[in-house]
Amino acid sequence: MKNIILFLLGILFLGACKSPDYLSKPMDFSHHVKGLILKAEIDGKSKILGEIIEVNSEAIMILPIDKNTNTIMTIPKDKIQNADIIIASTSDNPTGISTWAGLINLAPAGHGWFMILSVPINLVTTISIGSDAAKGTYRMKYPKNVSWNQMSKFARFPQGIPDHINLDQIE
Repeated sequence: MKNIILFLLGILFLGACKSPDYLSKPMDFSHHVKGLILKAEIDGKSKILGEIIEVNSEAIMILPIDKNTNTIMTIPKDKIQNADIIIASTSDNPTGISTWAGLINLAPAGHGWFMILSVPINLVTTISIGSDAAKGTYRMKYPKNVSWNQMSKFARFPQGIPDHINLDQIE
């Protein structure tokens, strides 16, 4: 019975391992290059999450990650108070990681009397994992860490959109 519980907990734990759907896979980099993700606050009110397509001296062009739209948005430079450029993400579901980290605390139930030692070890480990999951992305902050002039290197088209590219066909 103990082995079955441990096996099932292991399978459940592996179910929490998932990379974000909107990031390219490393094997696709040579064929399908995308810009990095920008999470921006516009006019201090609304927020947008999308791929950086182009950055020029006056505005930034974003392709929203929202599955319902393929319309590129142009946001003037002066409308963005602050933004995060998401370089890499460890998880697109920090709540899921925290949930699985909490559920793994059931594993010591099969340890018998050794549970007295293993419960504190599990709690220390899972609490640190759960708290780190919420901050689990590597990001750069605009304007604190990166200037407007440097943001173009994170775009899909760092030197500007070529003339032969139709904006409606960018996905």
